[in-house]
Order: sequence, then C-alpha cells, then structure tokens
Amino acid sequence: MTLATLPTKELQTRLKFLRSLHSVTGQDREDRDSDIEEIQHILSDRIKQSIDKLHQTMNPKSKPRGTKHNVTAGHGGDFNNKYFSIGVLGYSAQKFDVMKAGTLIKKGFIDLISKYNTDFKPVEIVSGLTDVGIPAIAYHLAKHYKYRTIGIAPWIALDPEEDFPIYPVDDQQIIGDTWGEESKHFVNYCDVFLRVGGGKQSHQEITLAKQLKKPTLEFELVEGHTVKPVIKSPIEQPVDSTPSFRVMPTR
Repeated sequence: MTLATLPTKELQTRLKFLRSLHSVTGQDREDRDSDIEEIQHILSDRIKQSIDKLHQTMNPKSKPRGTKHNVTAGHGGDFNNKYFSIGVLGYSAQKFDVMKAGTLIKKGFIDLISKYNTDFKPVEIVSGLTDVGIPAIAYHLAKHYKYRTIGIAPWIALDPEEDFPIYPVDDQQIIGDTWGEESKHFVNYCDVFLRVGGGKQSHQEITLAKQLKKPTLEFELVEGHTVKPVIKSPIEQPVDSTPSFRVMPTR
C-alpha cells in the first residue's frame, strides 16, 4: 500500500511519528526525510482540493483559487440562512476551569436561543475549528444537543506542520492564510455571539459584532473564577469602541 492511498488521519499520525525520530542517521535518516516530504505533499494537495471544492460549492461560477477561500458575504447573502448560528469565542490555550466554562456555555446556548431564535430555526454552533479550549467544549456540547457544527478558520489551522487538533465539524470554511484573516467572515456569518473569556482576537470579533448590531452574550473567566455575565443586545447596549484587550493567544 502506497502513502497516497492511506486515509488522511493515518497519514497525520505517521507524520507525527516520523518527526519524533530524532536519533536516526545515515540511510534511515534519508528514508525518514523522504517519507516526511511525501506525506506533507500529499496532505497539502488534499487540503487544497478540499478548499477548491468548498469554493466551487459557494461560488459555482468561479475557478479554483488554490489555498485561499475568500468570502465576504454575510448571512442572507450567499449563505444558507436556514440555521440559527451561534458564534462561540474564548480561550484556546489558557488554563481555565473547564466545568465552569461548560456550565456558562450551556447557559449561553439556552439564553441566546430562547431570546433570539424567534423563528425556531435549527441551531448550528460556529467556532474556530480546533478541538481545544472553549471551541472544543462548545463543539462537544453541540454534538450532545444534536446541533450542527461549523468550523471557520484560516489555512494555518490545517497546516500539518502546526499539528492543531481539529474537531470533525459538519462543515469547514477556510478563510485566509493566518489567524485573524477569517474574523470578518466569522462575524458576518453568525447571527449571535457567545464569548467565554478569550484573548485579543475574541475581543476584536465581539467589537466588530457590536458594530454590526448583532446580539452578544459575554462571560469572563478570571483565574478560575467567573463574574456576572455581560449581556449586550444591539438595542440595549451601545457599541464600545475602545475595549480593553488582554494579551493572549487567538480566541
């Protein structure tokens, strides 16, 4: 069986193993490097094919665009708005109280759906595709509640060299090359937003959502403790154009 015939997940596992072989020398080292290069090439081609397919699906008349999938339309434009979309933002790398975060996310789902899903649409949970931190909790809760899951992220999230854990969402939307380039699309796509903690990018996206007069629900997680939620609807709360950013990793 050749490498090209192996499933993507198996290729990723094999790539990780080969990279761990630091002590090999001579011919073994050459064979290892050759296999790593071949696997990276195969994975890169598969990702590009997936992105081209996604681009063709959303823009049938356009031609394949390589590694980028640039979308600027919002819900009600080229998007299928039959779902009530909750955008979830929050910590990806920080340590935090997972149980409290899960409780807040569940409360957020209930509050946002009961208040804003007045057309009783099926629900979808939208986050940053990675299976870590707040996005991971949101995705696993979504699966429990049988909600649809969407992952919006840049190309770097799927880069084999970065080795980000990826949640098996129902739909991947790859926008731009690096973190932050997907933010405009993410905010345009979602109907409402739930932020639980989060770093600079989370705060920037929430600020953009408010500028677009979209409802937001925010919880802070501070040193393992939570404080009173900040509920902001486009009518009840003016846009804060000067938020206080804390220096933290993306989302």
